[in-house]
Amino acid sequence: SKRLKNASIINNELKEKINYLYESISKDKNMISVLNEENAFLKNELTEEKEKHLQNMVELHTKINNFLAQSNSIKKDLLREIQQEMKKRGFPTAVDEENGVLRFADSILFQSGEYQLSEKGTAVLKELAEVLQSRLPGFVWQRKGDTFFCPRKACLEAVYVEGHTDKRPVQGNLKGGIRSNFELSSARALSTYKILASHEALNGFVNGRGEKLLGVCGYGESRPIRPGDNEDDLSANRRIDLRFLMEAPRLDTLGDLE
Repeated sequence: SKRLKNASIINNELKEKINYLYESISKDKNMISVLNEENAFLKNELTEEKEKHLQNMVELHTKINNFLAQSNSIKKDLLREIQQEMKKRGFPTAVDEENGVLRFADSILFQSGEYQLSEKGTAVLKELAEVLQSRLPGFVWQRKGDTFFCPRKACLEAVYVEGHTDKRPVQGNLKGGIRSNFELSSARALSTYKILASHEALNGFVNGRGEKLLGVCGYGESRPIRPGDNEDDLSANRRIDLRFLMEAPRLDTLGDLE
């Protein structure tokens, strides 16, 4: 009788524990169900955010490409205007539209081995300065109070006067102590720059940060436009380039994106 009573007590205790475990399992199942629902909701939210972000990236990429296409078109228009005006004045110029370059053979501006401008070269650059002064205002930043604004979809970032030579080494010492192609190209670029910068209006043009538009650099023989060694190729590489660089995309041109 005592054993049966103890067995009954143990049996009841086991039943209580089993019921408790069933209740716990039921609660855990409910919790798992809730967590699964929350997880599904978060996954959906994440997917929507990801898709939204990707869509924004696609829109931004499209806007940047559109801006760059417009900017390139504006630059080409400017180069064509300058070229046409110089031709009207009797000074035909070469243009590389894809690279934004207005090009002058060294023989137009300098005597052989010289870095000082020839009389003809000075006349050409004075005409060019007048053309740039008349054409650039519509392509450069304008001051409005303490800030600047661009009158177009894109404006110029810089105009670099670049000096280039052929690959043949400088023979002996040239005038001014010039002993290398790098020195010769730099000196020629600087002589060209000085003529252009001497025009007050042209020297006053700035980019969107208020920095001077005109710059100068020499590359020696390091940037040939023709790879050959014949006289025509060597002659083509001896040149002064005016490189027109457009500004990078701005937030106000791209619009706000989340």
